[in-house]
Amino acid sequence: MIKVSEIKEVFGHNRFHAVLMVFTAVMVPATDFLTGVLAALVIYFAARRFCDTPAVAHKAAEPIEPAAKLSTPATAALNFDNVSVALALRGEDAGLLRYVERLAELGIGKTFYFVHVANPKDAAGDLLERMREAVQQRLAAKLPKARVHYRLLHGPNRIDALVGHSLEAKSDVTLLGHRPDRSGQRSLARRLAMLGQGSVWMVPNGSNPEFRRILVPIDFSASSAAGLSQAAAIARAAGVGECSAIHVFVDDSVIRYEEHDAIKRGEEEAEFARFVVSADTRGICVNPIYEEGIDATRSILEWAKRLDASLIVISTRGHSRAAAVLLGSTTTEIMANSAIPVLVVKHDNDHAPIRDVLLANRYWQRHDPRTN
Repeated sequence: MIKVSEIKEVFGHNRFHAVLMVFTAVMVPATDFLTGVLAALVIYFAARRFCDTPAVAHKAAEPIEPAAKLSTPATAALNFDNVSVALALRGEDAGLLRYVERLAELGIGKTFYFVHVANPKDAAGDLLERMREAVQQRLAAKLPKARVHYRLLHGPNRIDALVGHSLEAKSDVTLLGHRPDRSGQRSLARRLAMLGQGSVWMVPNGSNPEFRRILVPIDFSASSAAGLSQAAAIARAAGVGECSAIHVFVDDSVIRYEEHDAIKRGEEEAEFARFVVSADTRGICVNPIYEEGIDATRSILEWAKRLDASLIVISTRGHSRAAAVLLGSTTTEIMANSAIPVLVVKHDNDHAPIRDVLLANRYWQRHDPRTN
């Protein structure tokens, strides 16, 4: 029945609530439960007009403006030099190539690998010619200075072949297309995000290649700071002056009073202010969104729809399937259910041993973990 975190919160709220708590704690065992609680209620309603003054002031959330514009090039922080594009050699490739065309216009990519997992029964020469024809028809004028490679991949399944290629080519990012009406949970993209080299950019067929609004889910970790940095770099390259960062938190407080929500919002804002300093926002305005809820995926996708976002940028730790389960499934659930493109950003320490990740996880560092 005793929760230290809530006792600290009440004592930090104001002295009147703290005195009432101590009074109730003494009166209940000294008399009985009903007498102690009723006495405290009588005192509260009689004196709240004079004594109930919160110690914590709260102001409305405001966008985090950059301290100064950076002079470095817009694409300096993108870190996407080696770009792999997985082609299906079907009609839906047109939408994916249109998206690649837009990335090339923004200066993303110095080396492009266009790859296709070949069926052993297909003629290799015909497949390579079809790849070249499709790419040159759309991108010939967009990639004059880039190095372009065409590769046919072979393996027991598409996942193993693409993972092997991403490791061999040291891909910074791999682009995958898919049909929204196709059944399944997009396991190819999710497995590649966990096991492959570099980031994964999932592009549903028919996606708008313009970056109007970018949404970045964050959890105040170093990994999500890397995701916010990449989102800011993309926004700046595309000429978009802002992006939105959403933090979904769980408030398990049992004690609620009039100013409780304001205090929680103030805590979120203070945490965000400390977090955003660790990200390179590159002169981009960051609009914070604080959402209370137990289903982070649903909240993020609802906000993406509400904002009419054109891209979700989220970070992952990229270990094995078992590690993904231990570290949460928000990223994989968003990849499986998002109707808009999703960029899954790998952090520099993504390939650290799982033991180190668990020991360094922000959840274990908090005395009262409440965020997901």
